[in-house]
Amino acid sequence: MQTDISIVLSVHNEENNIGVLIKEIAAVFENTIRKPYEIIVVDDASDDKSIAVIQDAKNFLSSSSFLVNINLLTQSVRSGQSKALMRGMTAAQGALIVTMDADLQHDPADIPKLLEKMVSYDMLCGIRKNRSDGLARRVCSKIANAFRNWITGDSITDSGCTFRIMRKECVAAFQPIDGCLFGCEFFFHPVFARRKGFRVGEAEVHHRQRTSGKSNYRLMRGRFMRGIAACIRARRLLAHVEKQA
Repeated sequence: MQTDISIVLSVHNEENNIGVLIKEIAAVFENTIRKPYEIIVVDDASDDKSIAVIQDAKNFLSSSSFLVNINLLTQSVRSGQSKALMRGMTAAQGALIVTMDADLQHDPADIPKLLEKMVSYDMLCGIRKNRSDGLARRVCSKIANAFRNWITGDSITDSGCTFRIMRKECVAAFQPIDGCLFGCEFFFHPVFARRKGFRVGEAEVHHRQRTSGKSNYRLMRGRFMRGIAACIRARRLLAHVEKQA
């Protein structure tokens, strides 16, 4: 069976969430979308039971009508979300690729809405509606998005939202920055897709409360300083892309 849609999930220590998410995705495809799909799970060096849970979900859904395969890719050394998602998107077989967080904060029930809107776009980026994160994190996100857009000339509202859908061809636009932006590459995928001529849009998605596990988000130690450096380097890379055009 040929795969129409690839769902790509990056996982790090989500043993209480990933199995539930996979089953939720399967229910949406079985009951609403009804097209052949695959789930690509990139386990980013989890040290809990995430891999065992993924295998159990795979066995549970083995007789699913539309599921082509659950492809588990494992990494022995943690590489970060951007690298893991890029690996999953590169391995995807579907004409359309959906990326999501594995912590259950993204609702698979939004996938049909995104698919419908893709008629007019090559890539759709989610905007987290009624975001459930704390005030400090939401404020930092707004500042980061404003700075990123100012530096790059882009206009994406919520570049930190990993709930996106894109045509497989868009992945080629991300290859030049893979590993070049200090682990922040995913935040800049929309602007590089747009500069390569792809139609990039946005759509609101639900954002659910995290009920289990810990966020892998780190502010000062993680994205803040690296984010500034990534913005500066991304601007230089964009200038190079424009010279080549």
